[in-house]
Amino acid sequence: MILRPILPSSFLALVLTFLSFLTVRGEGEEVRPLRLDGVTLTGPHSYLTENWTTLELTVMNPNPMGRDARVVAFYASQPDLQYARDVWIPPRSIVSTWMLIGPAPVSAAAPAGRPSTPSRAMELQTLIYDRTGGEERLILPRSEERIRTRLTTYRPREPLTCILLDDLGYEDPQPPPDAAPPSETDDALELVRAFRAGSSRSLSDHVLVIRDSLLPPTPDAFDGVDHFVLAGRRLLDDPPGIIALRRWLEQGGKLWVMLDRTDPDLVRRILGGVAGFEVVDRTSLTTVLVEGRGNMASDAEAMTREFERPLDFVRVHVGPEFTVLHSVNGWPASFTRSVGQGRVIITTLGARGWCRPRIASDTKSAFEHFPDVPILLPPMDALSQELQPPPDANRLTATALAPLMTEDIGYRVVSLGTAGMIFAGFLVLLLVLGTSLRHWGRLEFLGWVGPLVALSAAAAFLFLGEGSRRAVPPTLAVAQIIAMNRRSSDQAVTGLLGLYRPESGPISLSSDQGGLLQLDMGGLEGHTRRFVMSDVDAWHWEDLDLPAGVRLGAFQATAQINEPILAIVHFGPEGLVGKVSLGMMRGLSDALIHAPSQRSFAVRLEPDGAFAINGDNLLPSGLYVAGAVLSDRQQKRQTIYGRLLAGSKAGRRSDETLFLAWSDPLGVPFTFGSETPPKGSALLSLPLELEPTKPDERVTIPRAFASVRRIMSLGATQPNMEGQQAMAQHLRFQVPPSVLPMKIETARLFMKVDAPSRRFTIRGFTAKEPVELRTLENPLDPVEIAIDRDDLLSVDDQGGLHLEIEVSDPAPGGPEQPPKWTIHYLEIEIVGRTLAGKRSE
Repeated sequence: MILRPILPSSFLALVLTFLSFLTVRGEGEEVRPLRLDGVTLTGPHSYLTENWTTLELTVMNPNPMGRDARVVAFYASQPDLQYARDVWIPPRSIVSTWMLIGPAPVSAAAPAGRPSTPSRAMELQTLIYDRTGGEERLILPRSEERIRTRLTTYRPREPLTCILLDDLGYEDPQPPPDAAPPSETDDALELVRAFRAGSSRSLSDHVLVIRDSLLPPTPDAFDGVDHFVLAGRRLLDDPPGIIALRRWLEQGGKLWVMLDRTDPDLVRRILGGVAGFEVVDRTSLTTVLVEGRGNMASDAEAMTREFERPLDFVRVHVGPEFTVLHSVNGWPASFTRSVGQGRVIITTLGARGWCRPRIASDTKSAFEHFPDVPILLPPMDALSQELQPPPDANRLTATALAPLMTEDIGYRVVSLGTAGMIFAGFLVLLLVLGTSLRHWGRLEFLGWVGPLVALSAAAAFLFLGEGSRRAVPPTLAVAQIIAMNRRSSDQAVTGLLGLYRPESGPISLSSDQGGLLQLDMGGLEGHTRRFVMSDVDAWHWEDLDLPAGVRLGAFQATAQINEPILAIVHFGPEGLVGKVSLGMMRGLSDALIHAPSQRSFAVRLEPDGAFAINGDNLLPSGLYVAGAVLSDRQQKRQTIYGRLLAGSKAGRRSDETLFLAWSDPLGVPFTFGSETPPKGSALLSLPLELEPTKPDERVTIPRAFASVRRIMSLGATQPNMEGQQAMAQHLRFQVPPSVLPMKIETARLFMKVDAPSRRFTIRGFTAKEPVELRTLENPLDPVEIAIDRDDLLSVDDQGGLHLEIEVSDPAPGGPEQPPKWTIHYLEIEIVGRTLAGKRSE
């Protein structure tokens, strides 16, 4: 909140001297109305959309005493759902503050019968109340209107990219014709546009340049932001904005840090106090060769580029938490790691090193207003997949957690036995009455006696159902996802909340710890209710009436966890050995370790948190919960695990290893007028911390812990696991950096391939030529291949073991349409001894 006095600063001393006099005199004067001078979109949004957005408010108080005000905003097409901000304005002052407004109504965003448009105008209406003394008085505008109305731009929801720069040099992000030559800041903006122009992403040309001096101090204001690009230092002067950005990142955001344009101390503060890398120096380059590292490596001839205007480059040493993706002259050029549920990607090379100017032979730019948007080079295109992975229709959402709460919330229906007794009584009574009426010769009375008996049975069902409903007290259930960031005591908690109330009526819903709860408001149309913010992390609902029954709502919040929760492991002679420190988490069950090859190992924890796993703990492909017979709750957990971990769609790098387990839930920051503790469960996700194995130690790397990528001319990618055409693939298995350098003594390749009417060939590489290891005819069953030749077990400079697989054309004389071949899994177990020497980054 920004406070500006109306009087000039030269009169400040005079005002302070006579403040008490003015206040006393003002009590007898007529109270002048407050004035709402401006309502504008601010922060990481410049338009309304189907997400929460932020409004900046400017309120003036011309009176000689402070006033309490409330500003209310709502969509003209949805006046019954209102959003408000309470604010106190000192005497004769102007206050600038902010508030949240909920998603734009879809019905107003896309009227029936009208085609969807990229953007259009939407009516946003505002009211201001003077609430001094506890009485709420509406202040009418000076015009003839009773409600202040402004037209605001609406755009349909799409992935949103924001960039924070230090200085553009001009207000419009599109440079004027007579603008000075491009600066490094402009290069950063052009690179971000080039990222959005990638054909595989199909994003618009809209890039929001953050021009506000301060960011909104809450992560809720970043709702709907997919990528945040940090290319400036001015956030150092905004500590609340740093905290808000970190919490947004932990809740699932994607942060791209251009380290050549910002300060490492700022990055350290965003990541929770420890940067994880150390800056050696800053330099300039005129000759640049960007090379892939590890699974980003390529066998293609790399291209060296010359620059007339030198490129900035930051030389850094990277810690083990980060995965180096690309390098320049042996120094990291890009590296990444998970932060809670989100991901940070750091580049150290200037923007022009990741793209090239568009030339006449290139295809036409996808952006009409930016015909000269640069072309991404292959290394940057690979980084783009980290920022905006392909859409995943099967991804885990909050609504997918709903089945977990069915056992914890609600009431039971009438049992089958009771229902059977009521129906039997109905039939017996109807039979007795029919027999009696026939005996008395009054069978015609059965026409009204039968319905009366049926109504009596229905009344019995209603009575029992209502009694069952009233017997269950109000219940609060949650299904949480907690992705730990061990560098911070603030942990992101997202998930689904369910509230059961046996009676309808008003409810007190509030929070004084922040968080955003999007409770289902279905069926409340026509009843005015108001979401009111009173401080940064304080809000409540007014006039909120809910009918009896169950209400669900997705939420995101931040929990304070001061006890460290760690999973520290190392490779030993028998496999992976480690220990989990659980801190305040209780009731862990159905734990697993998800390896880089997307396979899972069942984990049995000892009372002190210790565990050990090897190939015997490997779960069958597609299974994530151990057990011959799974309970109903375990089957639901199996489904959740599958949606989170299947394939490479979990929003994480393939060479990361995760510890996952279910635990008792944490508390939620929302209050409902009672102290009902939440029931339910929480899915805990924790990256494994791989300690380096000591030199001259024998180690076994279980199958599935060496990630595999296909090496192609333009870089590394996921292997093709199925197809119909013949194909040869050069594969690279990454030895975990924590055991490098090491001497591999033996390796075993495990695979299951279905290739009817085809030959499947596996080759290794010596220093001179490929060597065939085995050829399989019509493979169907699992196969294990031992590799023990020293000349086939050497690794590259980053610890990669190279193999080649080839699927032949089908045998002649087969069907016209060739049968599809499928590789179900392809994994390698490695046994060797660690060596003394420099550890890999």
